[in-house]
Amino acid sequence: MSTVDGTLQDTFDKNALQRIKQAIGTDEESNILDILEKASMDTVQNASADVLAEILTSLPSSLKNGRRDTIGFIRRNFKSWSTGFDLLEALSEVCTEAGSVFNKRYRPIAVENDDYVFEAVVRLHARACQISKECIHLLIGGYADGAHARWRALHEVAATACFVQKHGTTVAKQYLQHVIIEAHKARLQINEFSDRTNMYPFTEEEIKESKLQYDAIVDLYGQEFKSPYGWAANTLNYSKPNFSDIERDVKLDHIRPYYKWASQNVHAGSKGLGGRLGGHFRENEVLLVGASDSGLTDPADAVGLSLLLATVTLLSIKPDMDDLVAIKVASEIQSRVGPEFIRIDPYNEKDSEDRAPHVHT
Repeated sequence: MSTVDGTLQDTFDKNALQRIKQAIGTDEESNILDILEKASMDTVQNASADVLAEILTSLPSSLKNGRRDTIGFIRRNFKSWSTGFDLLEALSEVCTEAGSVFNKRYRPIAVENDDYVFEAVVRLHARACQISKECIHLLIGGYADGAHARWRALHEVAATACFVQKHGTTVAKQYLQHVIIEAHKARLQINEFSDRTNMYPFTEEEIKESKLQYDAIVDLYGQEFKSPYGWAANTLNYSKPNFSDIERDVKLDHIRPYYKWASQNVHAGSKGLGGRLGGHFRENEVLLVGASDSGLTDPADAVGLSLLLATVTLLSIKPDMDDLVAIKVASEIQSRVGPEFIRIDPYNEKDSEDRAPHVHT
């Protein structure tokens, strides 16, 4: 593209210099800045149109080639890590099926008894299963850092499920009802920026009704309920609890270093600019813009652990023999995921000096 190698800029500079020379000593000299501004706008407009036309013309061919390369990379990546992927996918299927069976069996009883714990935890488990599948998809695609970022959400879901299951009906009900707080805040935010986002604002009547529900739930549970984790405030006896308080309560605070590590793949802090999992063990730093077959072990192991935790938490609500068998089977599979990824990891410490990951861009 001409704008990349400077050709277009060089051409514009020569034309601009020529126009300046022509204008000097004439009536146009006082308008030279306006002339140059118009010339630059015309140059950008014409060049952009040409580049866009070229891109659109070659689009089918270039996309076809790119997709072919991506499919080829995925095949090679899956072959390299296949035994690990097999175990992780098996764990995902076992946990998903166990949750589905539990939901079907126990839901009629839960509905009849207004079982808020069941409703909260079964929904959290379903979300955990979906996130685990997203993580697996990213790992197979060669996006270890993306899978690591999604594991962060999986950990939050699993820890929240543990907290709700541990503390019972009161906190489960507050957790589910906290949607009233979040929904009202979201509506106000949407209305605040509706002109700039082209979103349809909520009507005055809708906001009024939302505010009535908001005020009622705050009156019921207290001012602390307004905070993001306000549904846990009364249980923890903190005015403004956060997720680390949830972790600590359910004895998952030892995961905090891993959680902070994964947060680097979520937020835009400078710490996340280097040390990418996908560029692990490269002698020279590489700025990843695509997939890599490096760094899959840690997120894969973390996904297995958190998914198992969410599953055990759900099935422990009211387990029968089938649930106990499912827990045992899932635990056995999970225990093999990490060691298998370590065993087949081509970039582990024992030969890191001789290997560099294949990067697909």
